[in-house]
Amino acid sequence: MRRFHVLDLSFNKVKSICEEDLFSFQGKHFTLLQVASVTLQDMNEYWLGWDKCGNPFKNMSITVLDLSGNSFKVPMAKRFFDAINGTKIQGLILSKSYSMGSSFGHNNFQDPDKFTFKGLELEQLSLFSNGLQSLPKDIFKDLTSLVFLDLSFNSLKYLPNGIFPKSLQILNLEYNSIYSVDPNLFSTLSHLSLMKNQFRCDCNLRDFQTWLNQTNAIFSHPIEDVTCASPKDQYMVPVVRSSIQCEDKEDESSAEKLRLVLFIFCSALIISLTASAIIYVQRRGYIFKLYKKLIGNLVDGKQQEPNPDRFLYDLYLCFSSSDINWVERALLQRLDSQFSEQNTLRCCFEERDFIPGEDHLSNMRNAIRNSQKTLCVVSERFLKDGWCLETFSLAQKRMQAELKDILLVLVVGNIPQYRLLKYKQVRSYIENRRYLTWPDDSQDLEWFYDQLLQKIKKNTKVKQTNQPTEQTKDDANGQANTAV
Repeated sequence: MRRFHVLDLSFNKVKSICEEDLFSFQGKHFTLLQVASVTLQDMNEYWLGWDKCGNPFKNMSITVLDLSGNSFKVPMAKRFFDAINGTKIQGLILSKSYSMGSSFGHNNFQDPDKFTFKGLELEQLSLFSNGLQSLPKDIFKDLTSLVFLDLSFNSLKYLPNGIFPKSLQILNLEYNSIYSVDPNLFSTLSHLSLMKNQFRCDCNLRDFQTWLNQTNAIFSHPIEDVTCASPKDQYMVPVVRSSIQCEDKEDESSAEKLRLVLFIFCSALIISLTASAIIYVQRRGYIFKLYKKLIGNLVDGKQQEPNPDRFLYDLYLCFSSSDINWVERALLQRLDSQFSEQNTLRCCFEERDFIPGEDHLSNMRNAIRNSQKTLCVVSERFLKDGWCLETFSLAQKRMQAELKDILLVLVVGNIPQYRLLKYKQVRSYIENRRYLTWPDDSQDLEWFYDQLLQKIKKNTKVKQTNQPTEQTKDDANGQANTAV
């Protein structure tokens, strides 16, 4: 058996190939050892028998080892190459292993990485028809003696700089999807094949076009077969004759600087607006105080004083007697001049200013008539108080008769609008007029008080509605008695 140099184990169904299986071939040199399309059912990346199995090619030397068609996944290939470490192999054919690349239809499979061929000392490597989409820069780093490399019939789109070893002389990249390439990758090659790729003939390909016209490398096909795939007007035009137009470098540099300036400006603007919005939301109460202080300084701190001649009171506060503590703390201490010298309004409310012993309805009418404006504090208790609802009706009648905005409504307690509309006394106002609501956030209190003071001091005319503006005294007394 001295002339026995070719061993073909292809198309067999075996579970594994271990050291003891090929023990009789140890010490032999094979010019070709074919283990193609062999179903190695047990030898996968999770097999527990790798250490026991040993090196199936121990003490052998192989010119070409053919492992094509075995559906090797990358983890399986790593384990197998680790097992045969130490065997001298000049050429390796690892093709048609469609489970190795992550091309269309195999997105869950892994592309080879820098550890896949570690430990092998190859001069020839064939990886054609594996569905490879990408290769890491240092995948062939350990293959320092590699001379021939076949990557044809894959789905490669891009080749990173420095991916090929300096020893490489022959490269086959036919039938891939490469759209752009750095010609420096081919500086060591003597033979090259690049037909049937997807070259995009734009400014990025100009250096490659120059290299094609000047290179001494031998192509396995006519150089005109290296054609453009895009743009449309360059489709199927040979790259060497393609009309590639580029912008002037100075214009391109200026445009790049302009884009950088615009990017920095837009980023700074977005960050500033976002930060401003966050600061405003978190500190809007403090910002409003600063604003009012600034406005006060601009007008010399003078406040608009109410007109004391026409009305006895500036504001009549109508509220349920059960809400007196809240009204005193939230409104009277900020509005009534008798509660603080800083306040400028003369306020009227039942507990202090109604005349004892006088008819309650007369007190209500006098308070409305003698006050410039009426503020109804609408709460759950207000809606259940007949006298409060009657006061609301009387103030609304005065507003309709004088056509002046003398009635103000403050809703407290998060009462939904549909509940307010159930009460006919307030329904018309709620449907046609704007009303105030007590703020949920304490930051908004200063803004609320400012708005409230403006509405109290501002004289605004209202449009006349189709509702009757007058009611007879008997009807009014009847409603008051019914309310009681």
